[in-house]
Amino acid sequence: MRREAHVIQFLLDQQTVWHAHFPTLRRRTHELIVGYLCTKGRRGTTARQLYGATKEHFQLDDSTVRERIADVQCLDYVHADPPDDRLTGRSILTPSSALSTQYSAYTHALAARLCAAAGAITAPRSFTPPSALTERQQTLVHDTLENYTNAWLVTADSLMESANLSASRRQEARRRLMTTSYWTLMHRAIEARHAMLDSRLDNGLLADQLAVLVLALNGQGVHTTREHIAALIDLGLFERRRDRVLRIALTEGATRGFAAMLAAFASELIEAAERLATHEPQEEETLRFVTPPETADPTLANARYHLVVTAPPEAARRIPLSPAPLTVGRTNASTVVLPDAQVSRNHCELRLTGGRLMVADMGSTNGTFVDGCRIAGPTPLDLDGELKIGPFVLTLALTGALTGALTGDTDHKGTK
Repeated sequence: MRREAHVIQFLLDQQTVWHAHFPTLRRRTHELIVGYLCTKGRRGTTARQLYGATKEHFQLDDSTVRERIADVQCLDYVHADPPDDRLTGRSILTPSSALSTQYSAYTHALAARLCAAAGAITAPRSFTPPSALTERQQTLVHDTLENYTNAWLVTADSLMESANLSASRRQEARRRLMTTSYWTLMHRAIEARHAMLDSRLDNGLLADQLAVLVLALNGQGVHTTREHIAALIDLGLFERRRDRVLRIALTEGATRGFAAMLAAFASELIEAAERLATHEPQEEETLRFVTPPETADPTLANARYHLVVTAPPEAARRIPLSPAPLTVGRTNASTVVLPDAQVSRNHCELRLTGGRLMVADMGSTNGTFVDGCRIAGPTPLDLDGELKIGPFVLTLALTGALTGALTGDTDHKGTK
């Protein structure tokens, strides 16, 4: 079996495992909210941060995000501080012990599926997950899925751009593709196409069979699912097959594009399985950046990194980095305050993921730019890379590289 088929099977298994552990949380927004709370927000997160993370992927307004959070709260899965009925952006949300326990069971079951998929790809090698996952290992499972989602959306957007769809249509399609219905339709079609390529029988999938699958997952009616299939055809991702009944399949372009993406993700899946199978004890993650082999310097393995504000000159300062996430905005609610009208109240977040510093825009008005490009999803900021937020320019630098006026540590919220 092709390695891509093992990857897609793992992704479909994830959906099955999720619904087995959280049968009443059927939306993919619920998955993101729970995953964020139990990994990045396990020690508590502001509602504003959770709004930003959710809107980044699903492009929902605050009211809709509050409804999704309320769905999780109704199950006694979330503690809010202050404990009133109406959430505000400053409300602190913490996962309950019940949610943490349930999420641990979910990630452990998923880790077993992940290791099985990696073992099938690398046979005769095998990977055995630990009997219980540490917080760090749970985050690894979560981040692996998040990285896949980002790669999948980038691939879909590239395919739609190749089909000459406008930017506005692609933006709306991205929102749709993140829903349970569209995600299920796409991944079942990808699975079927790989199976048909192996069997040399390619007559497509019955639309009504797909509709039954979606109905079982989220209760969506057959007519609505048919409308979603028609939309995927219109986007150039699906095509009709000749038959008396409606059969569909991935287009040739989509087949090639997603196959390349799945093949690349297979390597990440194997790497995640290797890290899970080491059974290493939990320890604080340190900031380690991947450098090209020809420039790698082993003496920098434990170096300390800082963000350096280089412009405007009067704002120059440096900000020590640690495994704790940094939020950037123009108000004192943020870890790093950049006081300017072009900076949103909750502008972006910087977080250590897999040894790299990742920048995520939190729904800002004017956007966040890494190396001159406006980011759409979590984006790595590499050594000497440039981060632009409004009129402010920040670079990532080694402690030893800082000289002159920037030799001393400064407070995140002030100047030296």
